Amino acid sequence: MLRFVIVLIWFISLNYAQDAEYCFTPLERLGRCINIKKCDSLIAILRRGKPIPELSVDLLRKSYCGNEGKDPKVCCEQESLNTDRPTSITTEEKNTEELSDIPEPPDVSNHPNLRLLDHESCGPVVQSKIFGGKRTGVLDFPWMALISYKTSRSPEPEFRCGGTIINKRYILTAAHCVTGDSVNLHGVRVGDHDTSKELDCDKDKDGNNIVCAEKYQEFGIETSIYHPQYSRQNLHDDIALLRLDGDINLQPPSVKPICFPIGPAAILTRKKVVVTGWGRTIFQPRSAALMMIRISPIPNEECAEVYKRSAKIGYKHMCAGGERGVDSCGGDSGGPLQSTAFYKETDLRYVQYGIVSFGHANCGEEGFPAVYTRVVYYLDWILDAIRD
Repeated sequence: MLRFVIVLIWFISLNYAQDAEYCFTPLERLGRCINIKKCDSLIAILRRGKPIPELSVDLLRKSYCGNEGKDPKVCCEQESLNTDRPTSITTEEKNTEELSDIPEPPDVSNHPNLRLLDHESCGPVVQSKIFGGKRTGVLDFPWMALISYKTSRSPEPEFRCGGTIINKRYILTAAHCVTGDSVNLHGVRVGDHDTSKELDCDKDKDGNNIVCAEKYQEFGIETSIYHPQYSRQNLHDDIALLRLDGDINLQPPSVKPICFPIGPAAILTRKKVVVTGWGRTIFQPRSAALMMIRISPIPNEECAEVYKRSAKIGYKHMCAGGERGVDSCGGDSGGPLQSTAFYKETDLRYVQYGIVSFGHANCGEEGFPAVYTRVVYYLDWILDAIRD
């Protein structure tokens, strides 16, 4: 199959590009012109098997930049380079066969409810005022939402899950955050950064305010909608929506929706992804301030082997992490796994690819990646469920 696609790319390459060390990809990212076998992001497309979507074929064609013997060369984004990849394609052909029965994500390009998403302002990428570590700036991830619950042990509601703003009325989260006899949903807070403060500001080294966010917004929950196939036993289809009892004001820079993996953004090409949340840290049961980690996606085959005795990992899952001390954890559930991508081909935005679902009992255990719901396979369910 892989040999067939390589030949296909060679024949459909209409515009020959000069062989050069550096180049620009079809998405205008800096790359290098290398053998296709060494480009992780394009090899990932080939592994999906036939039929190859027209959009993917077009991306492959436009990436062509020459030949290396009998193999085509492609302009490969620098983050996707793998110069250590063996030249033999035996293993890749085997993986293609193993994954050949994975269906394509639903095509929602003509879904009538796409109009309910804010394609113009979603997923803004800002220049953070915070540098290094796991801290985030007050305007870095404005789609983050806190979900609160009534509990018997505290007179005040407690934040126990996260979610993301997808439009002025809906929050995307995990099904396990809204189901079960013990779950007593209370409300949703958006536009907050540090729950211990009323006013969130980034400060310079002298303690002066650089930028401040407007006060957070709070809402009740009109209804919760979780995937009908979800159960706590099989750990599949862990996705839900919360419809709020009022409209979110999306005008402040601290409150914006996140983008969905639609069109060119459907394919995750980055070698690092970002997970954000207020979950447990080494020092405290929950973080007051929004934290972030950068982790690497893990092939589902490897993830399935790790969890073979406790869960069945399917194609609607995605896995990431597995480094010691770097993981999503309790309290992060329902929050996003996200990455920058070119949305509508030209605009660099943050796109949500996953929802924090489950992981090893001991967060940050080396060799145990966390498991996320793969959002691209639920776009039709999400769009079917939302309304004006």
